[in-house]
Amino acid sequence: MGYELSGDALTELRNRSNLTRQAAATAIDVSITALQTAENGKTELRPSKLRELAALYGCAMEAFFVHVADGNQPVVDGPEVPEDAKSPRPLTAVRGGS
Repeated sequence: MGYELSGDALTELRNRSNLTRQAAATAIDVSITALQTAENGKTELRPSKLRELAALYGCAMEAFFVHVADGNQPVVDGPEVPEDAKSPRPLTAVRGGS
């Protein structure tokens, strides 16, 4: 058993944050296509970009992952992310635009 990135979670958390895909992609400096393919489960974003998304969406990075069993089937009654792990974490660096 392990964890894998969930495109559905990425999409759901972006929608809950009332952000368009364009706005989220711009905020973390990736292309719309890169974010779209991650949300569709076809590719993964770099850990640094996931950290930026977590800060943008006001959640912990763990919220982007699902618990999976052998054969990559989601575990229905697996452990949930503890509430204290879901708290927003501040961005430690702000990238300047040019």
